[in-house]
Amino acid sequence: MKTFKFQSDEEYLFLREIFESNAVTHQSLWSRFWQSFLEIQTYTQLIDISSHNIVTMDDWKILVDAGVKGVYIRYFIGNRLDIRFHEHLLRAVDAGIECIGAYGVPFDNIHFGIARDHFFEGEFQIEEKTGGFSLPCWNDIELTFSDTVSERQKFHTDLITSIPKMEIYSAAWFWNQYFPGVSFPHTKKAVANYTSANTPHLPSGWLQEDITFWQYNIWKKYPWHDISFAPIPYALDQDRFYGTEEELKAKAGYAINSPPNDLEERVTELEKKQEMLKGLLVNHVHEGVKPSFEI
Repeated sequence: MKTFKFQSDEEYLFLREIFESNAVTHQSLWSRFWQSFLEIQTYTQLIDISSHNIVTMDDWKILVDAGVKGVYIRYFIGNRLDIRFHEHLLRAVDAGIECIGAYGVPFDNIHFGIARDHFFEGEFQIEEKTGGFSLPCWNDIELTFSDTVSERQKFHTDLITSIPKMEIYSAAWFWNQYFPGVSFPHTKKAVANYTSANTPHLPSGWLQEDITFWQYNIWKKYPWHDISFAPIPYALDQDRFYGTEEELKAKAGYAINSPPNDLEERVTELEKKQEMLKGLLVNHVHEGVKPSFEI
């Protein structure tokens, strides 16, 4: 796929600032400007993985050398923890990956608090290994057990409200069937659409300017990859972040071009999260639900 390359990050950011500064006063033109902008903008490459993937340290070297800058790792599905989460996390950190996020697949027939607690736990596990940094978690919406759209909407509204940084991940084929008329307009989104087109096909009601990530390819399954993972022989989801590597790091909480937080401050923040998680575990006991590892 041919993509336009900016002369520098400064050129890209300058153009983006012009577009965004006109968003309020020129709504009718904004969507067309943004669509054109996406077709030429710079992407930063990530992957997302789960227990279905076995990524060795040799594989991580190939991925890093190919230009992968971040990874999303599944932490849970329903009330089962992903059995390879910690393995994936440790290897990504050892490989030098700085931008790491957790994703989960909540079941909407279980109290939203269970999913909320899992998301907090996943984020804490990542920040404990990275020194306090993590990408916004992905609420992977690709399953439903509720009977009505209103029930599904309420579940995810409650979940999103409890985790302001959360982003929604879904695909048009699923969203249009189970969430017609629902868009969550104030929530950033990751879209799954495997295509060689310059822009993804979005679920009904989603706006292009709300898309931060695009899962655009499966390595070894489709040929339209931006970067090659050869000689890795197995399938891997390939993702694009709409922005520069510096913007991706900022999204993970790194203070770009400024000194990092004092180590003592970061430890204090992690200790606060640890205390919060202790409270969440108490909630699990009260609700009579205990997490179990996925087999």
